[in-house]
Amino acid sequence: VSSDGDDVLQVNNGGNLDGAVVVNIAGVLGANGDPLSINYFGVGVEDAANTYNLTNSGTVWGDITASGVGGTIVIGNSGAVDGEIDVEAYGDVSVTNTGTVGDDIYAYSSVGAATVVTDGDVGSNGSWGDVEAVSSGSEVTGPVFSNNGTVETSVTTVADTGGAASVTVGEEATVGDVLAEGLASAEATIDGAVGDDNDDHNVTVTSTGQTAVTTVVDDTIDGIVGAPGVVLSTTVEVTSTGGNATVTISESGSVSNDVTVTANGDATATVDGLIGDDLDVTATGSSSSITYDGTIFAPILSQTSVDTGGDALVTIGADGLVADNVTVTANGNATLDN
Repeated sequence: VSSDGDDVLQVNNGGNLDGAVVVNIAGVLGANGDPLSINYFGVGVEDAANTYNLTNSGTVWGDITASGVGGTIVIGNSGAVDGEIDVEAYGDVSVTNTGTVGDDIYAYSSVGAATVVTDGDVGSNGSWGDVEAVSSGSEVTGPVFSNNGTVETSVTTVADTGGAASVTVGEEATVGDVLAEGLASAEATIDGAVGDDNDDHNVTVTSTGQTAVTTVVDDTIDGIVGAPGVVLSTTVEVTSTGGNATVTISESGSVSNDVTVTANGDATATVDGLIGDDLDVTATGSSSSITYDGTIFAPILSQTSVDTGGDALVTIGADGLVADNVTVTANGNATLDN
């Protein structure tokens, strides 16, 4: 660990940013009015698969941050963090808080799972901190060329990536906005409080994404792969790829403002607690194809689109309350059980 001479401790693993890094904090970093944060930056390459594990049972008068980690990040806080926890990796990212966090908690992954569990407060009365678990990225493949000597075909694929995202707010915790966003799936469980009477906050749970494949056919020049020619046709195919999204608000749970659940698969909300404003649950998706007579600025030769979204289900229990509107939308079945 080295200092930048100011207010950040830099974890550098003896000059080697790769490998497995473990940090345990049981004492005090910084002081009230004299913050000291701790940061780790890995090699920034997914294939490196380096890992970072930090446990705090003491007091950090600053932030806990990490990024550029190819493998996994595991953060456990049973003490006090005056600032925020903000960590990002290519692999799985997990943050567990049983202590207190003065600002926000952010857990981000490009392809792995992102999980936040907090049984302690995030932020403070009148200024509750946000809690976000996001697993989202993108990948571009191509263009990949093939050539039969008469026409050339190039295929480019742009695909959203991501794993599962999950946020759990424990019964004793109060937090600000909650966001769970994952391509594979997204889930939020609210057993505590999101906002309060004087500080409105929302819950957003989203599992949406798409893969777009663009195929261009042109007449070739001398059969040379990749050589420019006159574009004969362009086809763009877009398919929704998100999974299921779920929110559960238990009898002890409350959300001071809106709850929004959006999925390409199934979207589900179970409410046994309180929602202070609107509940919006949407399960929609599509698979479309459009072919142009040349480039994408040319006339359309053909076009198709099919809805592919799942079911939307809202269940409001005997003790559940939604103070304002409930909206349920789906390509499949849309059900309100009240």
